[in-house]
Amino acid sequence: MRRTTRHTLVIALAVLFVALVWFWVDRAQFSAPTDTTQSVDVVPTLSGDLLLERVEEQVSFGARAHGTEGYEKWHTWLQAALRDSNGVVVVQEVPYENREGATTSFANVVWRYKPNEVRRIILGTHYDTKILDTSDDPIVPGANDGASGVAVLLGIIDTLSSELHSQPFGVDIVFFDGEEGEPFVPHDFDTWYPIGSTFFVEHLGELYNGTLPEFSIIIDMVCDADLDIRPERSSLREAKQLTSELFTYAQQRYPHTFLLRPGSAIRDDHTPFLEHGIPSTLLIDATYPYWHTTEDTVDKCSADSMEQVAHVLLGYLYTL
Repeated sequence: MRRTTRHTLVIALAVLFVALVWFWVDRAQFSAPTDTTQSVDVVPTLSGDLLLERVEEQVSFGARAHGTEGYEKWHTWLQAALRDSNGVVVVQEVPYENREGATTSFANVVWRYKPNEVRRIILGTHYDTKILDTSDDPIVPGANDGASGVAVLLGIIDTLSSELHSQPFGVDIVFFDGEEGEPFVPHDFDTWYPIGSTFFVEHLGELYNGTLPEFSIIIDMVCDADLDIRPERSSLREAKQLTSELFTYAQQRYPHTFLLRPGSAIRDDHTPFLEHGIPSTLLIDATYPYWHTTEDTVDKCSADSMEQVAHVLLGYLYTL
């Protein structure tokens, strides 16, 4: 009996040792940014309530997939939101041949802050929503998956337009079309790719004359009340420094939202950047249970969650 107890204790200690090793291996992938000592108070604040209002406005348009009435309403709404901003707006047409052989055009919208700066940073999200093929009500409201990222980046545009930002670089905020793939195409997981961001990366010369953007940060599904954002594995593998710096900064400020233990590997709008050698990282809550369902509604969203994400993005820019 004693030998059995001792044997069990040895096994338990060995398991504990292995768990601790894995824990420290995970944490060892993260290093502090060059300067994270500034007070959180020096980073401009945003109104989470305003961000939530912008989610509600977008959802009120209905489906925002290419070819829908809500899609056209969204573009009119965005142009109005950007009209008085301190930046240059570029609409990038994205030609696309659908599965029936017809040619159509998606549209990326790029807001350029300090457009004459050669050194440039990209913040991006997608605005289109999924159309289901397996439901009597195929419209996904896209409160989290679509509207939340747009609301956060519009909040950052408001802040950059009103605050004196003396950092020596420009910022391009990109609203990507076609992240959900071709609309009205059932079961497209095997052939899916993010249409707008793929075209954007393949045509960087249209916006960047010889000097590529330094990196991109993509956000997607960031308004869940129980927000759980972890380092995405392809980002951590291909853009380790960027990902580790950003998550170290974020975790120091919102440790219950931004966790250091890596999450899943996900393909999203950051993928084309990584495939073309441009460091990119993805901020996403991959645990959101209402993804691609008709239950992705505004009541699932939190003003505080979006405010935290916006605050982290702005604060990280201030460390550069």
